[in-house]
Amino acid sequence: MLFSSHTDAMQLYELVRGEGLGARISTTPRQARSCCGVALLVDCDEACQIEGIAHDNGVPIENIVPLPNQINPNRDVYC
Repeated sequence: MLFSSHTDAMQLYELVRGEGLGARISTTPRQARSCCGVALLVDCDEACQIEGIAHDNGVPIENIVPLPNQINPNRDVYC
């Protein structure tokens, strides 16, 4: 999920995590948009539910771009 501002991404991240759903804040993948920005990485199975949470709370989503293998459980694991 792509956003116009990091504030929108962080707001949705907090809402999604509060609902017990998985999400990760990430830099925007180059496959989704050529310029830098912030993205919310979510499981495709939860995307519709998360989109509904965004809509219900007035959080604008710029775009939803399905990309395979973006959530790596070993990312940021150093041991």
